[in-house]
Amino acid sequence: DSEGEGEGEEDEGKAEAKPRGGSRSRRATEREWEARYFIQKTRARSGGVVYKTELMPERSFFSREQFEQFAQGKKFKRMLLERKKGMRTYNEAQALKGKAEARRERSRSRRQVQKKTRRKEKAAALSAAEIEKRKRKFQEKKARRAAKRAQAGEN
Repeated sequence: DSEGEGEGEEDEGKAEAKPRGGSRSRRATEREWEARYFIQKTRARSGGVVYKTELMPERSFFSREQFEQFAQGKKFKRMLLERKKGMRTYNEAQALKGKAEARRERSRSRRQVQKKTRRKEKAAALSAAEIEKRKRKFQEKKARRAAKRAQAGEN
């Protein structure tokens, strides 16, 4: 009893959300949808509509719902992105390159800050004995390098 009333109210809400321009605005939204997905509509011999997309000419869909379900898939989305990438203007491409470079720079600086804090934390965690041991090893390393350089200079 109450379920039937609720469904009717939802349907009325959906009807109000649609534009009130009549069939003209419906056709305009249909054309926009077709352009967005590169769709070509043709009439079948039976009188129904067949939907084909320029991205995949070998695929045909006999209802809009079938096509919309296919359009949600990874393969179609990837093809759509590639097509749109090819249609970009020079200015759009430059703007996107600028954004990508800015994003890379932000992540680079963020990584540097994180690296610096990690190094400070590691250094603070070391004991005095460990620090002395590392200093001694480094001095030995320097001495080996100097000896190697001196030997190379003699030859």
